[in-house]
Amino acid sequence: MVSSKLDVADEWSEGVEICLDGDIDLNGIYAAQYNRIQDRSMMCDFSGAADGYVM
Repeated sequence: MVSSKLDVADEWSEGVEICLDGDIDLNGIYAAQYNRIQDRSMMCDFSGAADGYVM
């Protein structure tokens, strides 16, 4: 899930879910300085060797 905001004091935008190589729509935000990526994957779907760095 990806959320964005323009300034540190702003609230995060409503999160946008993406899968693999999906596009990100900023939902009407004209600019974003901060982007937050949250992994919503189930840990049990991956082996113990998964490191989370391949996005």
